[in-house]
Amino acid sequence: MKRWYLQPDDTTIYYDPKRAPIAATLHFLTALMLYSYLIPISLYVSIEIVKVLQSIFVNPDLNMYYEEIDQSAHARTLNLNEELGQVGTIPLDKTRTLTCNSMEFIKCSIAGVTYGWGVTEVERAIAGRKGQELTEDDNVANSEAKPSIK
Repeated sequence: MKRWYLQPDDTTIYYDPKRAPIAATLHFLTALMLYSYLIPISLYVSIEIVKVLQSIFVNPDLNMYYEEIDQSAHARTLNLNEELGQVGTIPLDKTRTLTCNSMEFIKCSIAGVTYGWGVTEVERAIAGRKGQELTEDDNVANSEAKPSIK
């Protein structure tokens, strides 16, 4: 009886009513060994099913509706709930009030191609050094005559 788990033919100890505590312990250990591979797989599958259901519930949620662009939330990933729970910092200003940091796209240059028609602060500073007044209309009118910005 050294290696009871390697002898499936010798099963008299499993059904001996006189040694019920030993039989119960051996049944428990056998079940633990047999199901040790099955439980993590089923747990993984059930967690993925829960993530799918939670992402389905995010879409019609009225609390996730953004009024400014008239659009509701669209869950495009299963890890959305995990990412929503990981808010590390909240931006505050000097008075410790919550701020809304919104940015506007003005202009950029990617591989020598200019995108955007706005006047940047750098262009205003260069025009100020030359003694010129640069406005939005001047930049839009001169944008087609200018070569690509490198």
